[in-house]
Amino acid sequence: MNHPAAQSDTIDRRVRDLSTHIRDVGDEVDAYKAKTAAAMGGAVFCLLLSLGGLYDIVTGNASLWRAIGVSYQSFYWLIAALGATSISLFIIALLRERRRDRQRESMLAKVEQELCDLREERRSAVPAATDRA
Repeated sequence: MNHPAAQSDTIDRRVRDLSTHIRDVGDEVDAYKAKTAAAMGGAVFCLLLSLGGLYDIVTGNASLWRAIGVSYQSFYWLIAALGATSISLFIIALLRERRRDRQRESMLAKVEQELCDLREERRSAVPAATDRA
C-alpha cells in the first residue's frame, strides 16, 4: 500500500518536471511563431512602402523621390526592391507556416493535459489524506 505523503511527493515532482518541460517546449513553439509573424509583418510593411512608391511613380508625383534625394531611376529600383522583398518575406512566412512542427505542438498539448490531470489528482489526494488523519 502506498503512503499518501510519498504518493503526493511523486505527484509534486512530476508536476514540477512537466511544468518545466511545458515551459521549455512552449518557448520553442512561441519563438518559431514569433519569427513567422515577424516575416509576415515585414512583408506587409515592405508591401505598403512599395505600393506607396508605385503610386507616386504612376501618378508622376516627383516630390517624394526629390524629398529623399534620389533620382527617378534610383527610386524606381528602390520600389522594385521593396516589392521583391515583400514577396520574398510572404513566401518565407508561408513556408514557415506549412513547415511548423505540428507534432511538437500536439505533444505539448498532451503534456499540458497530463499536467492538468496530475494537478486534479493531487487536489483529490490531499483531502483524502487529511480525512484519514
